[in-house]
Amino acid sequence: MHAPHYLTMLVVASALCPSWLAAQNDAASLFKSMCGPSAENGSGNSPAGKALKAKDLRSLEIQSKSDNQTAQVITKGQNKMPAFGE
Repeated sequence: MHAPHYLTMLVVASALCPSWLAAQNDAASLFKSMCGPSAENGSGNSPAGKALKAKDLRSLEIQSKSDNQTAQVITKGQNKMPAFGE
């Protein structure tokens, strides 16, 4: 697909689905406020992440976990990461 077509489709989709854009912004805001030690890019390379020895969320170790395993860690917490409930 050519870039101009992709951009046109993105603009049209954005206009037709403003709730999708709001959800994306909400998710980014939620991650930023609740997952500060992970850093905005998930690297764990923030002052708090370094102090807590947060794992890089982009690593093969983390990315190879199933969605269910990841959901369990987020819901129940693990090691120094607090539980965020359901």
